Formats: sequence, structure tokens, C-alpha cells
Amino acid sequence: METQYVRDLTVNELRDMLREIMLELLVEVSGGDPDVGLELRPEVVEELLKAQRENRRTVSHQQLMSELGLDA
Repeated sequence: METQYVRDLTVNELRDMLREIMLELLVEVSGGDPDVGLELRPEVVEELLKAQRENRRTVSHQQLMSELGLDA
């Protein structure tokens, strides 16, 4: 594997890397999923149940970002 240096990263690549590191640290410090214990608003629950009943197509966050041209 070729060594990569921070000086060779673009500002956006460095930001993405820092975001990824921060998320990993948050998950590590919290002991798992940072959303554990949070509740969904009733209207969100209803929308999810409606989508399930209607067998709506779902996509992952990664796939959506790619489809929108927002992936790096």
C-alpha cells in the first residue's frame, strides 16, 4: 500500500476524513450507536409504517448520495 500524506489531500478530502474519524470516536465513546435511546417522532413512525405497507423502494444513504452525485 502506498503511503499517503495529509499534505497531498484536498481540503474536502481532509474534511471527509475528519468527519469519519469524529463519527468513529463518537460511536466508540458512546459504546455503540449514538442514536440508542432516542425516539422517533410519531409522524416519522407513521411515515415509515406507511412506506412499509406500500412496499416503497428504499436505498442506503451511500446509494442515495451516489445517485445525487454527492459522493466523493
